[in-house]
Amino acid sequence: MSLKIHFLNVGHGDCTFIELPSGRLMMIDINNSQSLPDDDIDALAMHKSMSVEQFRHRSVITKSWEDYYKSLLVDPVDYYRKHFNGRTIFRYIQSHPDMDHMSGLHRFFWQEGIPLENFWDVAHGKDMTQDDWEHSLS
Repeated sequence: MSLKIHFLNVGHGDCTFIELPSGRLMMIDINNSQSLPDDDIDALAMHKSMSVEQFRHRSVITKSWEDYYKSLLVDPVDYYRKHFNGRTIFRYIQSHPDMDHMSGLHRFFWQEGIPLENFWDVAHGKDMTQDDWEHSLS
C-alpha cells in the first residue's frame, strides 16, 4: 500500500487523514467545519468586493455567498464514514490547542464513537480561560 494524504477543506483550521503504507490510519487536527469565523467572512466579502451584509444575503442562484462557501466545506465525520468507515484511527495528532484545530474532537471521537488507539498532543504553553472555551467555534 502506498502513502495517501487526504487534506479536507474544513474552512479556517485543519483536518488531515493519512493512510500509511502499513495500512494504518492517522489523523492530524479536526476542525468541525460548521462555523465560518468573522475574519473569514470579512476576507471573503472583501474578495468579492461586497459588504459583509451583501456577502451574507446576496444570492448566488439560490444561496447567499456565505451559504455557498459553507457548502464547499467537508465534514470530517462524513468524510471518514465515506472513505474509512469502521477503521480505527491508529494515531491522532493534535498539532496545537487552537479551537480551529480541535473543535471537532468531541463529536468525532466521543459522540460518533470513532475508534482511536493513540492520541498525541504536542507540548505547549497555552493557557485557556473559561471565556476562551465559551466563545470558541461551535
